[in-house]
Amino acid sequence: MALDEQTELTDLTPKPRKHFNLIFQDISYSALHYDIQSYSIKTKLILKGISGVFVSKELAVILGPSGSGKSTLLNVLAGYRKYNTKDKNNVGYLEINETKIQDHRVLRKESCYIMQDDLLQELLTVQESLMVAAQLKLGVEYSSKAMRSKVDSIADSLSLTSCMTTLTQSLSGGERRRLSIALELLNDPSIIFLDEPTTGLDYSNATQLMSLLRDMAHRGTMIICALHQPSASLLSKADHLFVLNDGYCTYQGTIPGLIPYLADLGYDCPSNYNPADYVIEVSQEAEQMYEQCSNGKLYNINSSLGGSTVFRTIEEKGITSKMFYSSLSTEFSYPQDFLTQFSILLRRTLTKCFRDRFLTKVRLTLHLIIGSFLGFMYRGIGNDAARVHNNLSLLFFSTMFLMFTALSSMIITYPLEFEITKREHFNRWFSLKAYYMATMVADIPVQIMCTLIYCVTVYFFSKQPLEMYRFTMFLFICIFLTLYSQGMGVLVGMVLDVKNGVIFGPLTLLPWTIFSGYFVLQRDSPACFKFLYQLSFLKHALEGILLSVYGYGRENLECYEIYCHWKYPEKFLDDLDMKHGDYWYDLAFLIVSYVMVKLVAYFVLYFQINRNKS
Repeated sequence: MALDEQTELTDLTPKPRKHFNLIFQDISYSALHYDIQSYSIKTKLILKGISGVFVSKELAVILGPSGSGKSTLLNVLAGYRKYNTKDKNNVGYLEINETKIQDHRVLRKESCYIMQDDLLQELLTVQESLMVAAQLKLGVEYSSKAMRSKVDSIADSLSLTSCMTTLTQSLSGGERRRLSIALELLNDPSIIFLDEPTTGLDYSNATQLMSLLRDMAHRGTMIICALHQPSASLLSKADHLFVLNDGYCTYQGTIPGLIPYLADLGYDCPSNYNPADYVIEVSQEAEQMYEQCSNGKLYNINSSLGGSTVFRTIEEKGITSKMFYSSLSTEFSYPQDFLTQFSILLRRTLTKCFRDRFLTKVRLTLHLIIGSFLGFMYRGIGNDAARVHNNLSLLFFSTMFLMFTALSSMIITYPLEFEITKREHFNRWFSLKAYYMATMVADIPVQIMCTLIYCVTVYFFSKQPLEMYRFTMFLFICIFLTLYSQGMGVLVGMVLDVKNGVIFGPLTLLPWTIFSGYFVLQRDSPACFKFLYQLSFLKHALEGILLSVYGYGRENLECYEIYCHWKYPEKFLDDLDMKHGDYWYDLAFLIVSYVMVKLVAYFVLYFQINRNKS
């Protein structure tokens, strides 16, 4: 056997399966909501002191009607939402292998959470999405060939082979659901949380998926999934049923033991009735049904359709798997190092950028069209002393155009990425620093190209001074102005959604136009406002542009009239209160402002990602 084949087989050898016993006790969780009748913010209790147990080697199903708390329970168990806070309504604790969880990161290292919404990288193909996930999640012990084999195996098991070269934005709902699951199964997590995994799947694919999950569970994985309305055949594939209604646990135990349990309570399930539908219906009618299982503290171990209900405490249920206990690692490192993560994420982001019509082609075309239009409209005025004020208007408009286009591009695109980023980071694909650095670097080339196209067309069509060092100075000011504005767009996009960002985003920059030196000169402004000119990035941008065009010993302008008031460039700069300005200080101010806004954006991103995480 060839050496590379031996290596591949070694890479694909299943790692020893870790076994865990998850017990949660007296979990209560509340959320804030706005009451339109009282015009006030109120607290709604979603989970009401429930308890339960889940163990490895079992496929567990959480069942309940809409609004019963299924997704909230998964969020709490997975650590996606904080549950044990200073809020008196959020109480309870979790145990893994009889050890209380103090830091949910130790659980996230062994688990993954596949949520209800299929948020995918729309501009990547199925194969590219799977390969990126494999490169980030499988670690250095896997060779490239082994990663491809792993990807092909997962794709085949979830019927994705036929659409491997299809962009994810073109997938059907069922294919998107299967891809979301495939991405998280690549690294064989020991604990899997799934929120309605069969939603959007036809019967055949839903059955195939549940069979796959059952097989994985029986090989040692703890799988906990929430289902809305499973058929009887789908429900029969589960080993463990946990029924929720209005935040209470109304049943916990085996699937075969469900019907005898209901019969003991006086509810005989008709033979033509789906047990899943029936237990939900009964739970809604019998308000005190949760008392029979002590709100989840008791587990029905009856495994026979004809047997009687036999309750055990959840501690007794959990201890049956004690012989398989594995220790939780306290090491929080990622499968790949920082540089590898950065490289993979940078390639992914650049691929998306070049395929995104709005982010690249439309922006580049827009800058070319507007730049050419303005250059033609203001053609030849750059050296005309009689039209200096018109040239000032052109240069000021250029700063405004570059600023707002850079701002808007990020306000529109970033909120769409946020939820995907949050979920990938939560499932430990990458560190936040690697992701932020990759996206920051990937944004720069497109923005520089847009700025370069605009500056070349406007600068040379309008016949600004044809000296390379002046054009370079002009270009650098414009580049860092747009990079700063882009950073502000990212910051706004992190805080506001697209709708509010488009409305309120420009308002974060618009007030600074007053202090740009174009409308009111600094020397003419009230003394209490003069310091704002020194803080205005637009003032430094406009001053830097005017100094690059008119400063540093430029020759006198050509005058084709009887009298030209601004024939001497120094006179024009003096009238604008910019004669003693320093180009290099203006450039440094923009660079420092850009770095600062990027740092602030990173800390805001960190806060947004981690604020609700347990």
